[in-house]
Amino acid sequence: MRFPFLRSAVALAALALATSVRADPLVNNTGLTAPGTTITFSEVVLATDTPVTNQFASFGATFSPNLYYDPQAGLFPTPALGNYNNSSFPLINPASILFTQDVTAAAVAVQTGTGTTAFTALLDGVVVETFTAPTDSFGGNASNFYGFTNIVFNELRIQANPAFVIDNLQFNVSGAAAIPEPGTLALLLVGGLTTSAGFLRRRRA
Repeated sequence: MRFPFLRSAVALAALALATSVRADPLVNNTGLTAPGTTITFSEVVLATDTPVTNQFASFGATFSPNLYYDPQAGLFPTPALGNYNNSSFPLINPASILFTQDVTAAAVAVQTGTGTTAFTALLDGVVVETFTAPTDSFGGNASNFYGFTNIVFNELRIQANPAFVIDNLQFNVSGAAAIPEPGTLALLLVGGLTTSAGFLRRRRA
């Protein structure tokens, strides 16, 4: 009998490797290392305070209907989205970025009032991961990015205290064109080794 428990042991090892991979919160001043897509909100020109929902859908993202277009160079040098209307200032929270396809990583530049902001990744409405981080006060460093890597999700929810502005949305779409996550690579490696071992045993038989 040749290695009766080999396949079971390999399967357990693969499971352990796959489940050791977790979502990584991202906080830095550059965003993703190599984003597949970046939306600067200059792609579509809108009037000031236009509610933004599906105007950027062709670029890969839609938005909950409580974000407004702000084309003025102020907190960011390019047009941005804020959770307020300059005339009525409702400060609606939270707001969501809804990706038109599942993504494996996403980051967005954020400016807020002084305080902390909660970032939540969801997949089809179910929370996958969440974290809170201190966010910049208005007029501070406008290049801090927040988001997630090494996870599959299709919504990024932002809960700030109380107002926020976002710009330079970056993301990588899940699928064949995306770089495999470490857990996926581990499974592929183990699967290849198992296939090779089976082939060698058959050749020796």
